[in-house]
Amino acid sequence: MHNVRIGDVVQFQRGVSWSADQEHREPGPGRVPVLRIPNVQENLTTNDLVYLSGIADSVRERTAASKGWILAVGSNGNPDRIGNAVIIEDESDFLFASFLVGIKCDSRQVLGRYLLRLLHSDEIRSHLRVAMRGSTGLQNINLPALGDFRVKLPSLPVQRRIVEMLDAVDAQIGVARALLSKRQQQADGLLDGLVSNISDAQIKPLSELCVADICYGIVQSGEFVAGGVPVLSIRDISGDFETDLHRTHPAIDARYRRSRVISGDVLLSIKGTIGRVGVAPTHFVGNVSRELARLRFGNQVLPEFARLYFLSREAQRRLDLAVVGTTRAEVSIHVLKRFSFPVPSLARQEHVIKVYRSIERQVLSERQCLAKLLTMRSGLREDLVTGRVRIPAEAAS
Repeated sequence: MHNVRIGDVVQFQRGVSWSADQEHREPGPGRVPVLRIPNVQENLTTNDLVYLSGIADSVRERTAASKGWILAVGSNGNPDRIGNAVIIEDESDFLFASFLVGIKCDSRQVLGRYLLRLLHSDEIRSHLRVAMRGSTGLQNINLPALGDFRVKLPSLPVQRRIVEMLDAVDAQIGVARALLSKRQQQADGLLDGLVSNISDAQIKPLSELCVADICYGIVQSGEFVAGGVPVLSIRDISGDFETDLHRTHPAIDARYRRSRVISGDVLLSIKGTIGRVGVAPTHFVGNVSRELARLRFGNQVLPEFARLYFLSREAQRRLDLAVVGTTRAEVSIHVLKRFSFPVPSLARQEHVIKVYRSIERQVLSERQCLAKLLTMRSGLREDLVTGRVRIPAEAAS
């Protein structure tokens, strides 16, 4: 392995800029498609393209997304997106936008697919975060600092073997993702069928089914207070109700006694992201944030049935129709109290829960399998690109 500056083995190129009158949503004569930040995900996606007119030939040549080039996010409001990168696998007529950075490798020294793995490594990701430039609103990649960063490059045959090994893991991840997606679609379809086939249900407003006032939580929970009262946010209701919870001062919690949570309370997101739902477990004692509504059902509705109904496409569509606000979506408490809810017999509710849990367990199993593969890929990549695990030359030939 030899130690090199990244800037000595690659060429950096910023993408194309344009004015509003050059941008079009549809292709047409003289228009060229351009790749932007939304197209740089784990792999390159070509959804949501825009098309540019009036681009000079010299600019087209300079900002062409050529086969073998890497495209990295160079500017973004989210610092975690800086440095996200994909490789252009095939010849195309795409250009790339100015918030992206094109990276052309010197093929005599480094393979594009190997450099892509390097850019994904923890060491370079950490370096990019530390060296970032910009204001709080927009962060920019520090290309001089990236160019000065030194890495250990193995021989081209070893690089090729490392890429093949990581590609094999990627293939397994692709299969796992497809299986998870299929299983989730089956679960969604089953849930919709279970909900739509409820024939013995009475329809009642939520306000008649809840034994405590339907309310949202703490408007401003303040800074984190060690040993304070846990406050659930939207992201927490799909987790374990323990890890990384915000904690507020007891005095703030005391002003929001009405929204304190007990075991079995159904928590529904009503601001920003609409329709996420969870059920408070027995071990949680605390409160909820402004983005969540607390629903405490009486003995006519099982909390787990309520969770499943809110997850159904039928309920999600109805919640979408109840949304107000243009800058940030919200379902008002007044509207939520009048939200019509099906109340089948408890036996029917238990049947829905039992049937759905069987496929939900399968979804969880597929999700855990995918998580293990992602962890394995990350560990293997770090071992191989840092040289902690060496590939013998004879194994790479």
